Amino acid sequence: MSVYQKLVDKKCVYQSGQNGLPECQFVGISDNHLEGYANLDPIIPHVGTLNEFIGTLVTPSIVQRGEQRRRIGAFVTPATGSIPIATLAANYVMEAEGRDDVYALWGDKTEGEDGKTDFHFPRPGFTEALLEVLERGEEIWIAEDMINKQHSAKRIIRAVQSATNNPDSVSGVVTIAANRGVTGESLGVPSY
Repeated sequence: MSVYQKLVDKKCVYQSGQNGLPECQFVGISDNHLEGYANLDPIIPHVGTLNEFIGTLVTPSIVQRGEQRRRIGAFVTPATGSIPIATLAANYVMEAEGRDDVYALWGDKTEGEDGKTDFHFPRPGFTEALLEVLERGEEIWIAEDMINKQHSAKRIIRAVQSATNNPDSVSGVVTIAANRGVTGESLGVPSY
């Protein structure tokens, strides 16, 4: 069964304009277009299905760059909905590479200077973990369930850059679904 069909079966994807939802089109993993609104909350409790999606998302970030890539040391996400995605992504990399040292971290919400949601790392050990990953020469990736207007993805990238005092600290972004127009360049990261 295709990823798209699983999203439909779990009532995560609605046709454009149905149920009072706006008309839009999302780009799913592997550049598949999701025709309609994607609400991924229904799959979060289904760990097996979610884990399958994560494998589909993370495998290219491990494999496609070949030997020239650095190892992934952390997946960071905005709190709260994508925390399981970051956790499963970290676990997937650890299992695939026989490791036990990949972090799953999240930025807690705070109000930004512009009045919009921002993120920071007040939890003990989170900033230190980010710095440790960079000291080990490894990559930090952002993990999102869905990117629509790019606001939270850009804000969590900025939070990581601020916490590490390094504008190049985020290497890439993985997401289950994204609105058309989301690219590594639009997010300000090398890989997407």
